[in-house]
Amino acid sequence: PQAFLTSSTTYAVSGNCLLFKSSSVTSVYAALPSFTEDIQNLQINFTYRNEGTTASNGTLHVGYMTSPADPATFVSVYTCPQITTLTDVEVAFNNIAYTGTGAVIAFKYEGGSANNYYVGIDNVMVDNIPTCPKPTALTSSNVTANSLTLSWTAGGNESEWIVEYGIAGFAHGTGTIAQVQGTPTTNITGLSASSNYDFYVRALCGGGDTSYWSHSYTVSTDCGIVTELPYADGFDSYGTGT
Repeated sequence: PQAFLTSSTTYAVSGNCLLFKSSSVTSVYAALPSFTEDIQNLQINFTYRNEGTTASNGTLHVGYMTSPADPATFVSVYTCPQITTLTDVEVAFNNIAYTGTGAVIAFKYEGGSANNYYVGIDNVMVDNIPTCPKPTALTSSNVTANSLTLSWTAGGNESEWIVEYGIAGFAHGTGTIAQVQGTPTTNITGLSASSNYDFYVRALCGGGDTSYWSHSYTVSTDCGIVTELPYADGFDSYGTGT
């Protein structure tokens, strides 16, 4: 097994990522530094993707170790499904059996049936668990050329959210803002046809407390109606389509 940094675009990341190469018999581990904060107050966010989803490919686990030098102390908290597209993950450690500052957050890559299959990890961030949880599981429905319905899962009992959106790749603070109250869904109108839009949602929990922004969610609008011009050979209009 191997663990190393790479900036190869083969692994669908920008800049460096941590790359695990598998062994079919020996797992590989990466332990984060220790923190002065109680581990039960922490959460980790990162992105990852597997090389493939066959039995040959390995499985990534997120957990903690009470001794980084001893792999036997690793305790898995979350098992990442095998997936070949970059996927955002958030894992909170508030419900683990261990409490205190003597354990470290760690990754474990458990190999499949063959050697040298990889998983890439990028954008790792450790932070305190927020008192206002961020929305998750953004979905879209009723997508047309100029509108759609955006829905999400509330992180807690909040009933007010802010949605920011814009053409894919826009910077936070430059997008269009929509405020939503009552239920975690809203109709978005005024979009351009045949365009990719990024959406973010954050919760307003009262007393000035706000959540982090959700992970980016991208939707492609429909192409709209196209009417073709008559052919030059005398035929009438070819027709209409979408």
